[in-house]
Amino acid sequence: MARKKSIQKALLPALSFDLHNPYLRQSAALAVVLLGALLSASLFGLVRTDPTDALPKWLRLLLGLGAYVAALAMMLAGFLSLRALIHQHLEVAWRRVVGAEVLFFSLLALAHMPFANARAVAERGEGGGMAGWAIGDLLASNLGRVPASALLVLFALLGAIWLLELDLMALGDWLRDRLPSFQAKSAAPSEPAAVKPERRKSAAPRDKAAEPVIPKVAAPKMSAAKRLRRDKRLPPLDIFRARSKMEIDNALMNERARIIEDTLSSFGIPSRVVDSQQGPTVTQFALEPGYVERRLPDGTTK
Repeated sequence: MARKKSIQKALLPALSFDLHNPYLRQSAALAVVLLGALLSASLFGLVRTDPTDALPKWLRLLLGLGAYVAALAMMLAGFLSLRALIHQHLEVAWRRVVGAEVLFFSLLALAHMPFANARAVAERGEGGGMAGWAIGDLLASNLGRVPASALLVLFALLGAIWLLELDLMALGDWLRDRLPSFQAKSAAPSEPAAVKPERRKSAAPRDKAAEPVIPKVAAPKMSAAKRLRRDKRLPPLDIFRARSKMEIDNALMNERARIIEDTLSSFGIPSRVVDSQQGPTVTQFALEPGYVERRLPDGTTK
């Protein structure tokens, strides 16, 4: 019996999959690209065969119009993963992935909110499909249609913030900088244009050719999205804000001075703290050394 098992083990090699194998991971990414391309071609009517029509049909039933987005996203994700694996620096931004999923399913549920008979729309493969109908019906039956719609819009905005990696602190600072100037412009009363007095021409006009001509270079215009996007590795902007001065606790400083004097005195070193300077991190104490009396062999005290 043991000999038979050893023969089977020698003839049938064990099937093992190493997930850290780069070739296996690249093959999986390539398979995702091909599957996404096949689904996209079937959904857009470029390929018409019985095997290829079955999967897009069920995908339309599940996601509705979101099936087109899912197929294109699958193809794009597989392509980006394959490119990153070839260069061996695959890094998955999970926050953006979760944000894309939250935004996607929130929009699927919102697609069914305007319809009274949302289930029939989902069964025809329209709207957000059965997935969007299930999420929307669950929220609408428990919260009501209007609160459910508001909650889905909130989730969609949250998903968009995670997907685009928007910095809300930088956005608030940008709005705060722009709002006072806008209010000042709107609050300023409209005044009639003042008539500028005519300047008298000088008798001897200046020679314009002798004056140096300084070319004006226009500053590059940056969009608001580029100004708001900051590298996360940079330190926060709060370090430049003014902070309140540190209050010195006199009782605590006196206690620390007493501890220093007692500690040195226990080692036979008389001293006295005469000054102290408290900083943000280190506190400095100025010590005045004392005198140690010693009796010499002749009986005198030094």
